[in-house]
Amino acid sequence: MAGGDARAPDCASVSAAKHEKKQAPAGKTAGACRSGLIPLRLRQVGQSLKHHKVIVELLFGFLQHRLGIRIELQEQIKRGLCFICEEGPDCAAFCDQKAQELTGEFLLRLPAVQKALVLDVQAAYEGDPAAANPDEVIFSYPGILAITSYRLAHELHKLGVPIIPRMITEAAHGATGIDIHPGATIGERFFIDHGTGVVIGATCIIGSRVRIYQGVTLG
Repeated sequence: MAGGDARAPDCASVSAAKHEKKQAPAGKTAGACRSGLIPLRLRQVGQSLKHHKVIVELLFGFLQHRLGIRIELQEQIKRGLCFICEEGPDCAAFCDQKAQELTGEFLLRLPAVQKALVLDVQAAYEGDPAAANPDEVIFSYPGILAITSYRLAHELHKLGVPIIPRMITEAAHGATGIDIHPGATIGERFFIDHGTGVVIGATCIIGSRVRIYQGVTLG
């Protein structure tokens, strides 16, 4: 009982955060990651948009977030760990250390995520005759937002981070109507056209070069 009381203040704050709909911080952290991936994507596409105001804003946002993203991400991972922590009075120190390690591992995986997103955007652009250019796909296609959130959340899921991966994909679900479980396995060049009502479950395994349309449930 004493051990439970010792960890109560830390975990109580996490539980309170859950009931106060603290999805926003997790979504904000995912957004900060996306802000770093998008400029890289645009450079690889080779579009001559460097003079556009929106690109300048994206690059500025990336530089602004770069220093703070690790702190934000580490805090969100710690919150997730506290939900399942069984370390009693050592909860805070244990979760701090574990969150630091997991954050470092996750950040090392971002280049691979960015590479996968390049192929996803190319698949959408090449697979949709209505797409004027890759930048339109990036900025306006709900499927890309959902897939980006999934790929970030999937890496956290593989690292064993609890709760936070699901919060990230649920934030995208609310914004796009596309529900992808972070535990699903999805290959390269994945394209969701339109997307409303798409559900991809945790047990689903999707190969490479797959395109799906609205109203599809898999897994």
